Amino acid sequence: MKRICTMWAAGLAAAVWLTAGAAACGETAKGPEFPGTKASSEKLIAYLREARSAGDSESWRYVREIASKSKDPEVLVEVMRCLPAYARMGINGAVLVGAVDGTLTSAFTDGRVRRAGAIALSNVRVPEAFATLLDMAYRERDNVVARRVFYALSRLSGQRFGTDIAAYSAWFDEQSRVAEATRQGLRSESKNEVKVSLITFTQLVLPESDMVDAVADLLYDRDAIIRQSACRALAAKTIVHGPRLQQILAEVAKDDVDEDVRRAASALLADTGADTVEDSSN
Repeated sequence: MKRICTMWAAGLAAAVWLTAGAAACGETAKGPEFPGTKASSEKLIAYLREARSAGDSESWRYVREIASKSKDPEVLVEVMRCLPAYARMGINGAVLVGAVDGTLTSAFTDGRVRRAGAIALSNVRVPEAFATLLDMAYRERDNVVARRVFYALSRLSGQRFGTDIAAYSAWFDEQSRVAEATRQGLRSESKNEVKVSLITFTQLVLPESDMVDAVADLLYDRDAIIRQSACRALAAKTIVHGPRLQQILAEVAKDDVDEDVRRAASALLADTGADTVEDSSN
């Protein structure tokens, strides 16, 4: 529990620059008009479907409000289906998970909502999503939902432990231990330790948001080898980069004095890289 609480704190702190970055990075697509949380379920569902298709990250605040106030299972299913879309828009993964964690781990939540949530979290590649899925696995009594939860755990981890919760938990503990050592190494004054930590970073399956931030900061390092290594480290991860990182990459690709660094930053900036699993059920 201490491990999970620490990760939540780090993820929520990292959300500050991602939210600010989304507002500061130029124009975004304009989403549909919010009908208010007291609107009918039909109107809320229509809004959620339009919002996730519009590509407007600013509408997330309204989706989060719906998530916290609605009790309608059909509305909440649509909220869950929105999560991967907002992750692709650059909304911090810890914030996305935090908006629905209480709903997904409650025994009183409709099974359709929990199932949709498990599918959605399999597309939000942050440690907080894995922690919530572990909690769901311990609590889940519906076999249909449980299958989706274990599939999501397998998809995020890349492991095939079946329904062995203890094995997934042990894997997560080890990832957390390596992540903490890597986090410290990325901020070390030793250039060699930084270079080693950049390699270790690429081996982490679910890097935390503040670690991505630390690697992004290295794109401004005085050492060209470290800048280039930082580009390669970020390119090696199947993560969705937020607006702030895109802005940094654009600056590095244009202005860095080293041609290899400019080329690496340009390649990473051009990378779209996110695959998702869609919930096609009604």
